[in-house]
Amino acid sequence: MSMNNESPSTLTGDEVAILARHAGLTISDDRLPMIARELSIARQAADGLLPVPAADVAGVTGQFDPTWPAPSKRRGTRDVS
Repeated sequence: MSMNNESPSTLTGDEVAILARHAGLTISDDRLPMIARELSIARQAADGLLPVPAADVAGVTGQFDPTWPAPSKRRGTRDVS
């Protein structure tokens, strides 16, 4: 797992304004510092999840198979033959 995802710990109001503009959102100048702080907290929390060692998720790193196995017997029914 790559550990090269170092990022600045906080976002500035200017960075939030740029992100909002790209997302098509309008944020007033007086709200930018609060939103920047909240986004920085969320970003730090997400960054904390990134360095999880691969050994901790060994059981879920295989290829995902979304198919359900065919049922061998219906649950909750009796054979009345």
